[in-house]
Amino acid sequence: MALAGILLLGAAAARADEPSAGPAPETALADQSGKDDTTSSPVKKDKSKIHSIFDDDDQANGNSKDGGIHWGPLYPSVTVVSSGAGIGPILHLWQRDVAHSGLDLYGAAAYSVREYGYYTVKLGRLPRRHSGKPSFPTGSDKFYPLADIERLSGVESRVDIYAGYRYRYYPEEDFFGIGSGSLASDRTDYRLQDHFAEVVTTYHFSPAVALTARAGWLETSLGRGRDDRFPGLSFLFDDATAPGLENPPDELILATGLLADLRDEPGNPHRGALFTIGLSRFEDRGGSAFDFTRAATDLRFYIPLGSRKHVLATRAIGSFDGPDSGSRIPFYLQSSLGGSQILRGYPGFRFRDHQVIAFSAEYRFEPIPKLELAVFYDAGQVARERSGLTFGDMHTGWGGGVRIKSTRKVLFRFDVAHSREDTRYLVKLGPSF
Repeated sequence: MALAGILLLGAAAARADEPSAGPAPETALADQSGKDDTTSSPVKKDKSKIHSIFDDDDQANGNSKDGGIHWGPLYPSVTVVSSGAGIGPILHLWQRDVAHSGLDLYGAAAYSVREYGYYTVKLGRLPRRHSGKPSFPTGSDKFYPLADIERLSGVESRVDIYAGYRYRYYPEEDFFGIGSGSLASDRTDYRLQDHFAEVVTTYHFSPAVALTARAGWLETSLGRGRDDRFPGLSFLFDDATAPGLENPPDELILATGLLADLRDEPGNPHRGALFTIGLSRFEDRGGSAFDFTRAATDLRFYIPLGSRKHVLATRAIGSFDGPDSGSRIPFYLQSSLGGSQILRGYPGFRFRDHQVIAFSAEYRFEPIPKLELAVFYDAGQVARERSGLTFGDMHTGWGGGVRIKSTRKVLFRFDVAHSREDTRYLVKLGPSF
């Protein structure tokens, strides 16, 4: 009955929301010493099987073409700012050409039922679309800088240059350990709080092709997590097994990336491809203990099988970190697998390490307009060295789902994802990829 209700609601929304586009959403305040002083006992309880009714990151594809509900420059909405944050309100402020200065102003403030806080402000020549506000990632489980690069799709301005500041307070982030052999029974939580200031410039060759560069300063502090269903991170791990736990470094981050979006409709693709490539340099400003370089890429293909009703969608994503000699990589900056889009049969942050790869394949069938059925298979692996990434020993998951769509975006997605550890039920307001 619940599924039937979702379908009926989604069908009504699809009829009402035909012109809109762009899907939806996915680390904590610590003592300044940066140490996690959790001493809670390792009592574990299962979290709800219904993980969220929104994507784990607002505006996942960053290609919204509609203005959305707004009063002047204010855009109220609801979101899930990060995996496990729970639903909450978010208020966006978007003002083009402030006082005829040629500068744009964007701001956002979000607060979730689990008391996650996200706040940001950006000023300059911001990414502009025909209508609607810009889109920026909020989650702590994304492959940096790929999520930022993907949101450049559909931007109609030629050159962007702006400065931004972001503050996040995420009090219940999950950590299972590092490596492919980490155990589900070792699930812990911690609190992450960070400040990030950056300058960004982007050149758009077209709305589908862009080249970007950015420089930023990240200050992070870690503390005791508040989820009493799991032990605190320091109960099972120390600085040797969770690098950066005792003294999180301040990092200077330099990054560049390229976007090529060849999809027919980014929010609801039936043919085409998406390519994002990013290269980042992280430098520890307090020394050289946490210096590393990252190369990351996300490749997606959408192949119609005879007609638009049948589509094979595939994805390959990878993040490859190389620490300098004698350096380590902070655990909270390592890319991870799990969640509602990558290796969906596992919870967010389930596997993390220096080298991360993942693959997904979906067969999508539209029996009637605006209704899509899908079956999917996911696989992924993490390792310390690239030589440890073996296709014969991957974590896998499979499942199926129902999606309600308009012509331009996925409005509702209900997926059932199974792995050897769990069966997860995902209800989202956006596509898988």
